[in-house]
Amino acid sequence: MARLRIEHPVCIDLGFELWRAYDNAGWPARYLWDGAGHLAEYHYGEGGYRETELAIQELLGVACEPVEPVHPEDDPTASIAAQTPDQRGAYSGPYGAGAVWAVLGGTGELHVNGQRVAVQWPGAHLLVEHPHHVNAVLDLRVDTDVTCYATCFTPGVVLPGA
Repeated sequence: MARLRIEHPVCIDLGFELWRAYDNAGWPARYLWDGAGHLAEYHYGEGGYRETELAIQELLGVACEPVEPVHPEDDPTASIAAQTPDQRGAYSGPYGAGAVWAVLGGTGELHVNGQRVAVQWPGAHLLVEHPHHVNAVLDLRVDTDVTCYATCFTPGVVLPGA
C-alpha cells in the first residue's frame, strides 16, 4: 500500500475468508461500510464508479458533483467491447481488449511482444495498453525467477464506426 500511496484502509484477503463470507461474485469488488460497521453498498467488477462515489457522499453526509470518469471506458455512455476472458498462467496468442495485464510473483524479467519488462514486485502489472479496443496478438515469455499466475484483459472503448 505504501508503494501505491494508498492511505485508506484496505483488506488483504489472502485466505479468501471475506470472499466466501460475502459470497463474492466477482473481482474487483468494492464494499462500503457505514460508521456502525454495516455493509452499506457493494459493487462487483469494473464500472459503477459514479454510483459508488454517490454512496460514499451519502455515508459522509456531503453532496457535490461526482468526479468525471478517469478513463474513457469508465464513462457510462461509452460503447465497450467484451474483452478476451482471463487466462491461467502466461498466455500468448490472439486477444481483443483495451489492455493486457499479468498477475505475477517473484522478480526478474518478462518479454512482452519482444520488449523486456522488469518485474520488481508481485501483483498485477500492465503489459500492453491501447487507446481503444483492439484485436491483437500477445507474445508473453516469462523468465524462470518470475511466476505468471494469470494473464488478464480489460475492456476498451469501441470507436464509432468500428
